[in-house]
Amino acid sequence: MATRRLDAVFIGGYTKSGTTLTGRAFDLINTVYAKGEFDFFRIFAERTGLLFKEYNKNIAIVNREVYDNRGSLNPVSTSLVRRIQRDIFLKVFFAGEQVPDDCQVIVEKSPRNVFHLAEIRAIFPASQNVIVYREPKAVFRSLCRHLADHRDPRYFDPDFDYRQQVLVKMERRWNNLTAIIEAESGAKDIHIVRYDAINADKAGFLDYVQKKILRRELGLKGPVSSLDKESYLASLPPEQREISLVQSSANRLSLSEREIEFIDSRMKLPEVEFDY
Repeated sequence: MATRRLDAVFIGGYTKSGTTLTGRAFDLINTVYAKGEFDFFRIFAERTGLLFKEYNKNIAIVNREVYDNRGSLNPVSTSLVRRIQRDIFLKVFFAGEQVPDDCQVIVEKSPRNVFHLAEIRAIFPASQNVIVYREPKAVFRSLCRHLADHRDPRYFDPDFDYRQQVLVKMERRWNNLTAIIEAESGAKDIHIVRYDAINADKAGFLDYVQKKILRRELGLKGPVSSLDKESYLASLPPEQREISLVQSSANRLSLSEREIEFIDSRMKLPEVEFDY
């Protein structure tokens, strides 16, 4: 029996950069199953690799000391570790169930995926990777809005200590992201896309995804308009609609002149041509 083709796409970017909209766009395509945020490559990949390294060390000791250097217990090969990691991912992705018969593509979106491309390539060497970019002031404003709604309303205040700490930490991580984008630009498995471009032309992005990333026309499960904010909010029960973060726009939060100057002067913008 021929092995069924199952493609994998991983979406990443700075948190609040638009990875959710990007993942929802993929999920609108027939035979595509898109989910997030698993953070698999941050949480599982390195730890499972370390477990097998420890196992192999133990096997070497057993072969040497228990069986007088004549032991024949086999260590776990790197290729087997990768297969096991792929199996774990699929089990987690589909909650222990079998891969659906109609599934041709799995898409997982976690912002931190962009910082774990080495692990993704090792475990899913044939995968395609999407990096979503959004300019840093919009990202910081959206991030603070999220923290204000979820953690502490004082994040609306630019003088709040923790808000200032978020900005300082963002500088290092942002410049790391920029370096990754510049280093990966042009790679065959990398697609660098702009949130603003996706949001402005969702139909165009869906066309790009099918032609350039999936490399085949699969059609859509529903209308492109279902990706609009209004359509999403209409799908929620009234009590959830009122408190949805989609409803509470980041425009409710303003940046101080100090924050704007800090971002403009210290957060480098990637010098690349975007794929979309």
